[in-house]
Amino acid sequence: MVKNVVNVISALKLKDRMSEIFFCGSCSDLKRVAAVMQDPFPALTDLILWLNDRMAPILSNSFLGGSAPQLLRCLTLHGILFLALPKLLFSATNLVYLRVEYIPHSRYISPKAMVTCLSMLTRLEQLIIQFKSPQSHLANASRC
Repeated sequence: MVKNVVNVISALKLKDRMSEIFFCGSCSDLKRVAAVMQDPFPALTDLILWLNDRMAPILSNSFLGGSAPQLLRCLTLHGILFLALPKLLFSATNLVYLRVEYIPHSRYISPKAMVTCLSMLTRLEQLIIQFKSPQSHLANASRC
């Protein structure tokens, strides 16, 4: 394990004091970091998880204790599979910025589920959704 990842994991143990998390790294490093983030982070306002690899780790349903911190305002997931994202978004009532990108085609969230989640985010000001698969782009282009 890279020394920087060890330092990040040590810092993440201060769950009650952590307000911003920006992690950019490999799949294996992100798996280690995510394993430490299974409990709630009550002070968290900004969460950015950015994957550099092509291998997409899957975040578990218990990530962040299974719900968004009440203070969470910014969420960015790049190249990360998070099947429980709809559940997390239902509890993200103060979310202002949502960026979910480089979503693998095989694991995307259905449009119906996404619309349902987004309708709950009454404070949302900025939304970015981007798919990884060229199939998604072709399907969207044919609807125009």
